[in-house]
Amino acid sequence: MWRVSPQTKKSNLPPIRAAQIHSAQQYPGASTSERIDACISDVARSNGICVLPGGMQPGAGTTNAENVALWDFRQTERLVGNPGGYSAIFMHDSHAGGGAKKVFGAAFQVHASSGGNGNLAAGEAVGLFAGAERTGGGRPIWAFNSVARIAPGFPTNGAASIEADLDNDSGRDAQIDNRAENQQFGLKLVSGGANKPLMGISITSSGERSVWKIGQQISNYETFGLKISGPQTSTESTANLYLVPTSDDDNLSIVGRNSQDRMNVYRINNDGSAQFAHGKFKIDADGSIELTRLSNNGGVKHGRSGRVLVEAGARSEVFINWTPVFADGNYTVTCSVEDTNSLPTSQGLIGERVHTKSAMRVGFIVSNPTTNRLPAIVDCRSEHD
Repeated sequence: MWRVSPQTKKSNLPPIRAAQIHSAQQYPGASTSERIDACISDVARSNGICVLPGGMQPGAGTTNAENVALWDFRQTERLVGNPGGYSAIFMHDSHAGGGAKKVFGAAFQVHASSGGNGNLAAGEAVGLFAGAERTGGGRPIWAFNSVARIAPGFPTNGAASIEADLDNDSGRDAQIDNRAENQQFGLKLVSGGANKPLMGISITSSGERSVWKIGQQISNYETFGLKISGPQTSTESTANLYLVPTSDDDNLSIVGRNSQDRMNVYRINNDGSAQFAHGKFKIDADGSIELTRLSNNGGVKHGRSGRVLVEAGARSEVFINWTPVFADGNYTVTCSVEDTNSLPTSQGLIGERVHTKSAMRVGFIVSNPTTNRLPAIVDCRSEHD
Protein backbone atom coordinates (compact mmCIF):
# COMPACT_ATOMS: atom_id res chain seq x y z
CA MET A 1 0.00 0.00 0.00
CA TRP A 2 1.04 3.63 -0.50
CA ARG A 3 1.44 6.07 2.32
CA VAL A 4 1.44 9.85 2.31
CA SER A 5 3.71 10.96 5.14
CA PRO A 6 3.33 14.10 7.23
CA GLN A 7 5.18 17.12 5.92
CA THR A 8 8.34 17.82 7.92
CA LYS A 9 10.07 20.50 5.88
CA LYS A 10 9.41 24.10 6.91
CA SER A 11 6.90 25.79 4.68
CA ASN A 12 4.14 28.38 4.69
CA LEU A 13 1.73 25.59 3.77
CA PRO A 14 -0.27 23.89 6.51
CA PRO A 15 0.94 20.43 7.55
CA ILE A 16 -0.45 17.51 5.57
CA ARG A 17 -2.31 15.00 7.71
CA ALA A 18 -1.10 11.43 7.32
CA ALA A 19 -3.39 9.41 5.10
CA GLN A 20 -3.13 5.90 3.71
CA ILE A 21 -4.03 4.95 0.16
CA HIS A 22 -5.12 1.33 0.02
CA SER A 23 -5.24 -0.67 -3.22
CA ALA A 24 -8.17 -3.08 -3.20
CA GLN A 25 -6.20 -5.30 -5.59
CA GLN A 26 -3.80 -6.20 -2.76
CA TYR A 27 -6.49 -7.54 -0.44
CA PRO A 28 -7.30 -11.25 -0.33
CA GLY A 29 -10.58 -12.51 -1.73
CA ALA A 30 -12.02 -14.99 -4.18
CA SER A 31 -13.66 -12.23 -6.22
CA THR A 32 -13.36 -8.53 -6.96
CA SER A 33 -16.34 -7.82 -4.70
CA GLU A 34 -14.71 -9.59 -1.74
CA ARG A 35 -11.45 -7.66 -2.23
CA ILE A 36 -13.29 -4.33 -2.38
CA ASP A 37 -15.29 -5.21 0.75
CA ALA A 38 -12.07 -6.10 2.58
CA CYS A 39 -10.48 -2.80 1.52
CA ILE A 40 -13.53 -0.82 2.68
CA SER A 41 -13.58 -2.64 6.01
CA ASP A 42 -9.88 -1.89 6.59
CA VAL A 43 -10.08 1.77 5.57
CA ALA A 44 -13.17 2.28 7.75
CA ARG A 45 -10.94 1.72 10.80
CA SER A 46 -8.23 4.14 9.66
CA ASN A 47 -7.72 7.46 7.89
CA GLY A 48 -7.36 6.52 4.24
CA ILE A 49 -8.68 6.02 0.73
CA CYS A 50 -9.62 2.76 -0.99
CA VAL A 51 -8.44 2.74 -4.62
CA LEU A 52 -9.57 0.40 -7.41
CA PRO A 53 -6.59 0.44 -9.83
CA GLY A 54 -6.92 0.30 -13.60
CA GLY A 55 -5.87 -3.34 -13.91
CA MET A 56 -8.44 -4.65 -11.46
CA GLN A 57 -11.23 -6.86 -12.79
CA PRO A 58 -14.82 -5.52 -13.05
CA GLY A 59 -17.03 -5.83 -10.02
CA ALA A 60 -18.40 -3.80 -7.14
CA GLY A 61 -18.37 -4.02 -3.39
CA THR A 62 -21.42 -5.02 -1.41
CA THR A 63 -20.79 -2.71 1.54
CA ASN A 64 -19.74 0.89 1.94
CA ALA A 65 -19.00 2.79 5.14
CA GLU A 66 -19.84 6.48 5.44
CA ASN A 67 -16.25 7.44 6.30
CA VAL A 68 -14.64 5.66 3.33
CA ALA A 69 -13.63 7.37 0.08
CA LEU A 70 -13.60 4.89 -2.81
CA TRP A 71 -11.77 5.92 -5.96
CA ASP A 72 -12.22 3.83 -9.12
CA PHE A 73 -9.59 4.15 -11.89
CA ARG A 74 -10.81 1.21 -14.01
CA GLN A 75 -12.87 3.37 -16.43
CA THR A 76 -15.67 0.79 -16.40
CA GLU A 77 -18.29 2.82 -14.50
CA ARG A 78 -20.96 4.15 -16.85
CA LEU A 79 -22.10 7.70 -16.16
CA VAL A 80 -25.60 8.49 -14.87
CA GLY A 81 -27.81 9.56 -17.77
CA ASN A 82 -24.97 9.07 -20.27
CA PRO A 83 -24.69 5.35 -21.04
CA GLY A 84 -22.09 5.95 -23.73
CA GLY A 85 -19.63 7.67 -21.38
CA TYR A 86 -17.18 6.31 -18.84
CA SER A 87 -15.52 8.04 -15.92
CA ALA A 88 -11.72 8.28 -15.91
CA ILE A 89 -11.83 8.60 -12.11
CA PHE A 90 -15.05 7.47 -10.44
CA MET A 91 -15.52 8.50 -6.82
CA HIS A 92 -18.04 6.19 -5.16
CA ASP A 93 -20.20 7.92 -2.58
CA SER A 94 -21.26 6.38 0.69
CA HIS A 95 -24.87 5.82 -0.40
CA ALA A 96 -26.92 8.18 1.73
CA GLY A 97 -29.51 6.15 3.59
CA GLY A 98 -31.96 7.13 6.28
CA GLY A 99 -31.69 10.29 8.32
CA ALA A 100 -30.92 13.84 7.27
CA LYS A 101 -27.21 13.43 6.55
CA LYS A 102 -26.09 14.96 3.24
CA VAL A 103 -23.68 13.02 1.04
CA PHE A 104 -21.55 14.64 -1.65
CA GLY A 105 -19.65 12.65 -4.26
CA ALA A 106 -16.98 15.36 -4.26
CA ALA A 107 -16.70 18.77 -2.62
CA PHE A 108 -14.33 21.58 -3.63
CA GLN A 109 -13.97 24.77 -1.62
CA VAL A 110 -11.81 27.86 -1.75
CA HIS A 111 -11.61 30.68 0.82
CA ALA A 112 -10.61 34.17 -0.31
CA SER A 113 -9.28 35.98 2.75
CA SER A 114 -7.10 38.71 1.23
CA GLY A 115 -6.01 40.33 -2.02
CA GLY A 116 -8.03 42.01 -4.73
CA ASN A 117 -8.96 45.66 -5.04
CA GLY A 118 -12.69 45.57 -5.73
CA ASN A 119 -12.09 45.23 -9.45
CA LEU A 120 -13.69 42.34 -11.30
CA ALA A 121 -10.50 41.92 -13.34
CA ALA A 122 -8.23 41.72 -10.29
CA GLY A 123 -8.29 37.91 -10.13
CA GLU A 124 -10.77 35.36 -8.89
CA ALA A 125 -11.03 32.64 -6.31
CA VAL A 126 -12.48 29.58 -8.04
CA GLY A 127 -13.79 26.57 -6.14
CA LEU A 128 -13.96 24.29 -9.18
CA PHE A 129 -12.75 24.83 -12.75
CA ALA A 130 -13.64 22.65 -15.70
CA GLY A 131 -12.32 23.24 -19.20
CA ALA A 132 -12.59 21.57 -22.59
CA GLU A 133 -10.74 22.43 -25.80
CA ARG A 134 -11.05 20.96 -29.28
CA THR A 135 -7.82 21.10 -31.25
CA GLY A 136 -8.79 18.50 -33.85
CA GLY A 137 -11.61 16.32 -35.01
CA GLY A 138 -15.25 17.30 -34.93
CA ARG A 139 -16.78 15.85 -31.79
CA PRO A 140 -18.91 18.04 -29.52
CA ILE A 141 -17.20 19.31 -26.38
CA TRP A 142 -18.61 20.26 -23.00
CA ALA A 143 -16.59 21.88 -20.25
CA PHE A 144 -19.21 20.73 -17.78
CA ASN A 145 -22.02 18.20 -17.98
CA SER A 146 -24.42 17.40 -15.17
CA VAL A 147 -27.18 14.78 -14.99
CA ALA A 148 -29.59 14.06 -12.15
CA ARG A 149 -31.60 10.89 -12.80
CA ILE A 150 -34.66 9.63 -10.94
CA ALA A 151 -34.70 5.84 -11.27
CA PRO A 152 -37.97 4.14 -12.27
CA GLY A 153 -40.25 3.60 -9.31
CA PHE A 154 -38.45 6.08 -7.06
CA PRO A 155 -40.16 9.48 -7.20
CA THR A 156 -38.49 12.09 -5.09
CA ASN A 157 -39.47 15.24 -3.22
CA GLY A 158 -37.09 17.29 -5.35
CA ALA A 159 -34.44 16.96 -8.03
CA ALA A 160 -32.11 19.45 -9.69
CA SER A 161 -29.30 18.79 -12.12
CA ILE A 162 -27.60 22.03 -11.06
CA GLU A 163 -28.30 24.18 -8.02
CA ALA A 164 -26.47 27.49 -7.83
CA ASP A 165 -26.81 29.32 -4.49
CA LEU A 166 -25.50 32.82 -3.90
CA ASP A 167 -25.46 33.71 -0.19
CA ASN A 168 -25.16 37.44 0.39
CA ASP A 169 -24.28 37.87 4.07
CA SER A 170 -22.34 41.10 3.50
CA GLY A 171 -24.71 43.23 5.59
CA ARG A 172 -26.19 45.16 2.65
CA ASP A 173 -28.47 44.37 -0.26
CA ALA A 174 -27.09 44.60 -3.77
CA GLN A 175 -28.13 47.72 -5.68
CA ILE A 176 -29.22 47.95 -9.31
CA ASP A 177 -26.19 49.71 -10.77
CA ASN A 178 -22.89 48.91 -12.46
CA ARG A 179 -20.59 49.18 -9.44
CA ALA A 180 -18.31 46.17 -8.94
CA GLU A 181 -19.62 45.31 -5.46
CA ASN A 182 -23.14 44.96 -6.85
CA GLN A 183 -22.25 42.47 -9.57
CA GLN A 184 -23.65 39.41 -7.78
CA PHE A 185 -25.08 36.61 -9.90
CA GLY A 186 -26.55 33.21 -9.21
CA LEU A 187 -25.44 32.24 -12.73
CA LYS A 188 -23.24 34.32 -15.00
CA LEU A 189 -22.71 33.45 -18.65
CA VAL A 190 -19.84 35.24 -20.42
CA SER A 191 -19.02 34.87 -24.11
CA GLY A 192 -15.36 34.86 -25.08
CA GLY A 193 -13.08 34.32 -28.01
CA ALA A 194 -12.58 36.20 -31.24
CA ASN A 195 -15.97 35.26 -32.72
CA LYS A 196 -19.58 35.34 -31.62
CA PRO A 197 -21.10 32.18 -30.11
CA LEU A 198 -24.80 31.47 -30.73
CA MET A 199 -26.76 31.37 -27.46
CA GLY A 200 -26.33 32.11 -23.78
CA ILE A 201 -28.99 29.57 -22.75
CA SER A 202 -30.62 26.84 -24.81
CA ILE A 203 -33.57 24.99 -23.24
CA THR A 204 -34.49 21.84 -25.13
CA SER A 205 -35.19 18.15 -24.51
CA SER A 206 -33.68 14.82 -25.49
CA GLY A 207 -36.96 13.23 -26.54
CA GLU A 208 -40.68 13.74 -27.04
CA ARG A 209 -41.65 12.30 -23.64
CA SER A 210 -39.00 14.30 -21.79
CA VAL A 211 -40.29 17.74 -22.86
CA TRP A 212 -40.20 20.28 -20.04
CA LYS A 213 -43.53 21.08 -18.39
CA ILE A 214 -42.24 24.65 -17.89
CA GLY A 215 -39.28 25.78 -19.95
CA GLN A 216 -38.24 28.49 -17.48
CA GLN A 217 -39.78 29.86 -14.31
CA ILE A 218 -38.78 33.09 -12.58
CA SER A 219 -40.18 33.70 -9.10
CA ASN A 220 -39.42 35.31 -5.74
CA TYR A 221 -37.83 38.53 -6.97
CA GLU A 222 -38.03 42.09 -5.65
CA THR A 223 -37.70 44.43 -8.63
CA PHE A 224 -37.68 42.76 -12.07
CA GLY A 225 -38.66 39.26 -13.09
CA LEU A 226 -36.73 39.73 -16.33
CA LYS A 227 -34.52 42.65 -17.33
CA ILE A 228 -33.30 42.91 -20.91
CA SER A 229 -30.79 45.68 -21.51
CA GLY A 230 -28.24 46.58 -24.19
CA PRO A 231 -26.02 47.16 -25.81
CA GLN A 232 -27.41 45.74 -29.04
CA THR A 233 -24.46 45.24 -31.34
CA SER A 234 -26.54 45.24 -34.53
CA THR A 235 -28.99 47.83 -35.79
CA GLU A 236 -30.67 45.39 -38.19
CA SER A 237 -32.95 42.45 -37.28
CA THR A 238 -32.36 42.97 -33.57
CA ALA A 239 -35.13 42.58 -30.99
CA ASN A 240 -35.15 42.69 -27.20
CA LEU A 241 -37.71 39.87 -27.22
CA TYR A 242 -38.08 37.57 -30.21
CA LEU A 243 -40.91 35.02 -30.30
CA VAL A 244 -41.32 32.29 -32.87
CA PRO A 245 -44.84 30.93 -32.31
CA THR A 246 -45.94 27.45 -33.27
CA SER A 247 -48.05 26.84 -36.35
CA ASP A 248 -51.19 26.51 -34.23
CA ASP A 249 -52.84 29.93 -34.26
CA ASP A 250 -55.10 28.98 -31.35
CA ASN A 251 -52.20 28.78 -28.90
CA LEU A 252 -51.30 31.67 -26.62
CA SER A 253 -47.98 33.40 -27.14
CA ILE A 254 -47.88 35.75 -24.11
CA VAL A 255 -50.31 35.75 -21.18
CA GLY A 256 -50.53 38.08 -18.19
CA ARG A 257 -52.59 36.56 -15.39
CA ASN A 258 -53.96 37.83 -12.10
CA SER A 259 -52.74 35.39 -9.45
CA GLN A 260 -55.80 36.02 -7.25
CA ASP A 261 -58.74 35.37 -9.57
CA ARG A 262 -56.73 33.48 -12.23
CA MET A 263 -58.18 35.63 -15.01
CA ASN A 264 -56.17 36.44 -18.13
CA VAL A 265 -55.58 40.18 -17.78
CA TYR A 266 -53.93 40.37 -21.19
CA ARG A 267 -52.94 37.90 -23.86
CA ILE A 268 -51.15 37.92 -27.20
CA ASN A 269 -52.09 35.00 -29.44
CA ASN A 270 -49.99 33.19 -32.02
CA ASP A 271 -52.20 34.51 -34.84
CA GLY A 272 -51.18 38.08 -33.97
CA SER A 273 -54.39 39.08 -32.18
CA ALA A 274 -54.32 40.54 -28.67
CA GLN A 275 -56.77 41.13 -25.85
CA PHE A 276 -56.32 43.36 -22.81
CA ALA A 277 -58.15 44.08 -19.54
CA HIS A 278 -60.42 41.04 -19.61
CA GLY A 279 -61.04 41.53 -23.32
CA LYS A 280 -62.50 45.07 -23.17
CA PHE A 281 -59.87 46.13 -25.67
CA LYS A 282 -59.11 43.75 -28.52
CA ILE A 283 -56.79 43.87 -31.53
CA ASP A 284 -57.77 41.32 -34.18
CA ALA A 285 -55.31 39.49 -36.39
CA ASP A 286 -56.23 41.72 -39.35
CA GLY A 287 -55.24 44.83 -37.37
CA SER A 288 -58.77 46.03 -36.59
CA ILE A 289 -59.56 47.26 -33.07
CA GLU A 290 -62.80 46.59 -31.24
CA LEU A 291 -64.27 46.94 -27.79
CA THR A 292 -65.48 43.55 -26.64
CA ARG A 293 -65.14 40.95 -23.94
CA LEU A 294 -64.22 37.27 -23.84
CA SER A 295 -66.81 36.56 -21.15
CA ASN A 296 -70.56 36.65 -21.86
CA ASN A 297 -71.21 38.21 -18.49
CA GLY A 298 -70.00 41.79 -18.90
CA GLY A 299 -67.78 44.25 -20.75
CA VAL A 300 -68.56 46.90 -23.35
CA LYS A 301 -71.58 46.41 -25.64
CA HIS A 302 -73.31 48.31 -28.44
CA GLY A 303 -76.86 47.85 -29.67
CA ARG A 304 -79.08 49.41 -32.35
CA SER A 305 -82.85 49.07 -32.62
CA GLY A 306 -84.90 48.63 -35.72
CA ARG A 307 -87.25 51.34 -37.03
CA VAL A 308 -90.03 52.06 -34.51
CA LEU A 309 -92.98 54.35 -35.40
CA VAL A 310 -93.76 57.00 -32.78
CA GLU A 311 -97.21 58.56 -33.09
CA ALA A 312 -97.62 62.33 -33.23
CA GLY A 313 -97.70 63.91 -29.78
CA ALA A 314 -96.90 60.57 -28.09
CA ARG A 315 -94.07 58.73 -26.42
CA SER A 316 -92.75 55.21 -27.12
CA GLU A 317 -90.27 52.95 -25.33
CA VAL A 318 -87.76 51.48 -27.78
CA PHE A 319 -86.03 48.27 -26.63
CA ILE A 320 -82.55 46.94 -27.44
CA ASN A 321 -81.70 43.34 -26.50
CA TRP A 322 -78.12 42.63 -25.36
CA THR A 323 -76.36 39.77 -27.12
CA PRO A 324 -74.77 38.22 -25.18
CA VAL A 325 -76.57 39.26 -22.03
CA PHE A 326 -74.92 40.97 -19.06
CA ALA A 327 -74.43 39.18 -15.74
CA ASP A 328 -76.77 41.71 -14.12
CA GLY A 329 -78.12 45.24 -14.53
CA ASN A 330 -75.06 46.96 -13.05
CA TYR A 331 -73.89 48.80 -16.13
CA THR A 332 -73.82 52.36 -17.43
CA VAL A 333 -75.67 53.01 -20.69
CA THR A 334 -75.93 55.99 -23.02
CA CYS A 335 -78.56 56.17 -25.79
CA SER A 336 -79.42 58.52 -28.63
CA VAL A 337 -82.24 58.67 -31.21
CA GLU A 338 -81.89 58.91 -34.99
CA ASP A 339 -84.46 61.04 -36.87
CA THR A 340 -83.68 61.47 -40.56
CA ASN A 341 -87.22 62.43 -41.57
CA SER A 342 -87.56 65.82 -39.81
CA LEU A 343 -86.07 68.85 -41.48
CA PRO A 344 -82.94 70.34 -39.87
CA THR A 345 -84.87 73.56 -39.25
CA SER A 346 -87.94 71.95 -37.64
CA GLN A 347 -88.70 70.10 -34.44
CA GLY A 348 -87.97 66.37 -34.53
CA LEU A 349 -87.92 63.34 -32.22
CA ILE A 350 -86.50 63.75 -28.71
CA GLY A 351 -84.61 61.06 -26.78
CA GLU A 352 -85.71 61.49 -23.20
CA ARG A 353 -84.45 58.85 -20.76
CA VAL A 354 -83.61 55.22 -19.99
CA HIS A 355 -86.73 53.60 -18.57
CA THR A 356 -85.96 49.86 -18.48
CA LYS A 357 -82.51 48.40 -17.66
CA SER A 358 -81.88 44.70 -17.07
CA ALA A 359 -79.22 42.11 -17.84
CA MET A 360 -81.11 41.20 -21.04
CA ARG A 361 -82.21 44.55 -22.46
CA VAL A 362 -82.52 48.31 -22.16
CA GLY A 363 -85.59 50.44 -22.91
CA PHE A 364 -85.24 54.09 -24.04
CA ILE A 365 -88.14 56.63 -24.10
CA VAL A 366 -88.53 58.56 -27.36
CA SER A 367 -90.92 61.57 -27.48
CA ASN A 368 -92.57 62.89 -30.64
CA PRO A 369 -93.76 66.51 -30.07
CA THR A 370 -94.56 67.00 -33.76
CA THR A 371 -97.86 66.60 -35.59
CA ASN A 372 -96.49 63.88 -37.82
CA ARG A 373 -95.95 60.16 -37.24
CA LEU A 374 -92.18 59.60 -37.33
CA PRO A 375 -89.89 56.51 -37.42
CA ALA A 376 -87.18 56.30 -34.75
CA ILE A 377 -83.93 54.32 -34.50
CA VAL A 378 -82.20 54.16 -31.10
CA ASP A 379 -78.45 53.51 -30.58
CA CYS A 380 -77.13 52.51 -27.12
CA ARG A 381 -73.63 51.88 -25.79
CA SER A 382 -73.06 50.29 -22.39
CA GLU A 383 -70.20 49.28 -20.10
CA HIS A 384 -70.51 46.95 -17.15
CA ASP A 385 -69.30 48.21 -13.74
